[in-house]
Formats: sequence, structure tokens, C-alpha cells
Amino acid sequence: MLERLIAILSNYTEVTDKTITEDTLILRDLGLNSYALAEMAGDVEDEFGIEFTDSELMMIKTVGDVLDYIGKHQ
Repeated sequence: MLERLIAILSNYTEVTDKTITEDTLILRDLGLNSYALAEMAGDVEDEFGIEFTDSELMMIKTVGDVLDYIGKHQ
């Protein structure tokens, strides 16, 4: 699951996929703005068959948070 998520994240950042870990901060470390975060969330929703609410998306800080969310809602 991590590899699939990293592949999605890599489309939105200059950060290499080899440096993205579960501890990577989505906004600060990957340099995503709120628009890119929303776009990335849509791709994650499509890939994993889940749906984020706006409030849930704002609570996600790290790649690990996304993985936890996917695990709980898939």
C-alpha cells in the first residue's frame, strides 16, 4: 500500500520517491499547497476506493496518517 501511495505523491512533488517515508510531512516536506493536496486526495480516493471529508483531510499531516486512514476506511 505504501508503494502505491508514494507513486501518487510523486506526481505532485519534486521530492524523490526514495525519500518519502511514513514520517514525511505532506505539506512541509513534499511542498504541496492546498490545491495540490486536494488533487492528490482525489487520486488517493480513486486508487484506494475511499473518500475524505474536508475536515478529515485537514487532520492528515503525514504519509503515515494517510496510510492509517486508508486502512480504516477501505
